Amino acid sequence: MPTLRPLVWLPVLCIAVATLISGCSALDQDLNLLRKDPMATWTSPGVIAETRSETPARPYGVIPSSEAVIVRSLTFADENAALTAQAAARRAAQLSGWKMEEPANVIGWKQMEGRLSSIGITGSFDDAKVLVISISI
Repeated sequence: MPTLRPLVWLPVLCIAVATLISGCSALDQDLNLLRKDPMATWTSPGVIAETRSETPARPYGVIPSSEAVIVRSLTFADENAALTAQAAARRAAQLSGWKMEEPANVIGWKQMEGRLSSIGITGSFDDAKVLVISISI
């Protein structure tokens, strides 16, 4: 039975690696696109702490795919400041092109470079006084 020489596999390996690298680059572009959105950096007076997490998209394949996501949690000293910030965040989202869903306006969507993206502006104001802004594509 004939065997394939290592040089035959080299082009196949190069194509596989190039495909993987270009796919990862596209996934990073999703996260970069989200970073450019004004809501990725929007802030409000009275913020005493902020946490941020960024999750790049995962490709289709063996592992289930996922969207690129940026989640920001803004903590306020009191409930009134947090509620005021939530209303201001919704207005800022609308001004930057987000179409907020009625009646509560806690979720919305817009097209980013021809792709549908989503936003959530929610919070826990009684004890935690935290406003959460999540955007994904």
